[in-house]
Amino acid sequence: MSSIGVLIPFIVGLGLAYILSPLIRMIERALPFSTSRPKLARVLALLIIYFGLIGWLAIVLISFVPIVVNQITLFIEEMPQLIAQSQATFEQWVGQYRATVPPDVQQRIDEEISKSLLALGAIVQAALLETVKIVTGTFGLFVAIVSLPVWLFYVLKDQTNLMNGFYSFFPVSIRHDVVEILRRVDRVFSAYIRAQLLLAVTVGTITWLLLTLVGVQFALVLGIIAGITELIPVIGPILGAVPAIGVALATSPEKTLLVLLIAIAVQFTENNVLVPRIQSMAVNIHPAIIMVLLVIASHVAGLWGMLVVVPLAAAAREIYNYLYQRWGGTDQT
Repeated sequence: MSSIGVLIPFIVGLGLAYILSPLIRMIERALPFSTSRPKLARVLALLIIYFGLIGWLAIVLISFVPIVVNQITLFIEEMPQLIAQSQATFEQWVGQYRATVPPDVQQRIDEEISKSLLALGAIVQAALLETVKIVTGTFGLFVAIVSLPVWLFYVLKDQTNLMNGFYSFFPVSIRHDVVEILRRVDRVFSAYIRAQLLLAVTVGTITWLLLTLVGVQFALVLGIIAGITELIPVIGPILGAVPAIGVALATSPEKTLLVLLIAIAVQFTENNVLVPRIQSMAVNIHPAIIMVLLVIASHVAGLWGMLVVVPLAAAAREIYNYLYQRWGGTDQT
């Protein structure tokens, strides 16, 4: 297994640390002895969070997971039939399209569709290949996952000491710059992670409710898929809409257009309502630049690279802005 694959749980752990840190600090400050005994307050706050998460997971496992597992199992079992039925419906529609649209118009449309599909297919294929390579060795990944809760506990417990120890490696003359750069990077990553998770939950829930409303089968599974793919910038919503359209083609062809309209409506709401409000303070990068970054990241590190390339680019921009302000001129933020 590659070193990147082993580090995946710890990368996830860092994301959890970003999410949990504000809540831990809030509980820590609420304890009456937080000032007199800060170490004890920190440990107690962590234990409250850990036991709270365990209780929440237990409730989810008992009440929600069986339903999800049942739908996912049924979805996987029926997938070959769904693919065959959707392909048959699609071929029937293509036949009608060929019979009614003039040949010259067909040629132009086919060329544009082929270009778009080839570009998207290249990104997805490269991402999946690299992802499969990364998770090939299960033993190392299993060990990393098992050790993650303990590792995360120590990271959150000794966060201040760890950072002070890290700063001590740098000369006093530049230590302030290191602290300021890491503060900016931390701000970008924490805001981005929280924004992406909120977007994923929101888009997944909206998709699930709308698909349930129109009577599409496997609406819950399709909503989960939409929420997960939402974590991938720019092309994630497109990838998340494909299974829903495929299921509609296979089970209820008359609802396919409605499902497509739902996907467009969710995408429109995300781009014009959710993203500007949720991510405006986290990442401010043009979509054209993001597309280039995604292509490069998919070839270098697969799906995981696509997940982290945007906040890394935003962090690099923050570092440049600070260095330019510090040594070259005025701030660009």
